[in-house]
Amino acid sequence: MKVRLPVFMSPVLATLALAVLLADPIAANHARADDDRLQLPWENNRFRLTRIAVAPGATLPVADDQILVYLTADADGRMPAEAVWQSAGAGAVQNRGPARLEAIAIELKDARSAAAGTPSEALDAPYGVDVTPLINNERVLVLKHRYEPIAYGGPLHFHGEDVLVIYLRGGYAWPLADLWGPSRVRRGEVDVIPANTPHRLGNAGGDPLELLVIVPK
Repeated sequence: MKVRLPVFMSPVLATLALAVLLADPIAANHARADDDRLQLPWENNRFRLTRIAVAPGATLPVADDQILVYLTADADGRMPAEAVWQSAGAGAVQNRGPARLEAIAIELKDARSAAAGTPSEALDAPYGVDVTPLINNERVLVLKHRYEPIAYGGPLHFHGEDVLVIYLRGGYAWPLADLWGPSRVRRGEVDVIPANTPHRLGNAGGDPLELLVIVPK
């Protein structure tokens, strides 16, 4: 995975970059290459991510605490499907729906850090941004963000550990940790906000943008 950090350009480079924007604004909107997206399976000291597919009637064992982010209907065939918490030892998940279940499984590791970040009370949800808690327990916080067109999240802030962003709806997102302009995102794609990286989230497109923010505790 490649993580791009802020780059401060000289006046000459800035002029050249502006010329590129004016000459080919569509290409500028696609500045982020597909291979910059997080490729699954992936893991760090807190998460292990895999993409799963379960045929109708088949089961998925649950060995450890994990989050399932449904990309299709859930195990009962219901829509919309987003994120659910599954405790270790809760038993296998059976796909009781009529179609194949596809999801991202996020296993939580026991390694914990005392690293600090921006206090939650310092964040806000400006006009055009809706934030809904989906999971909040002693191990993880999962928030669903919905951004109206050209809307931004709260002030620049940072987290003491890596944070996951999973897109539920395609569109254009402002960069998480660089200055290269908006990038195209698709449902089921994953980004990582590196620990201690100042960032803010936002919608750079003309349609609503929905995503999950997953913060380890």
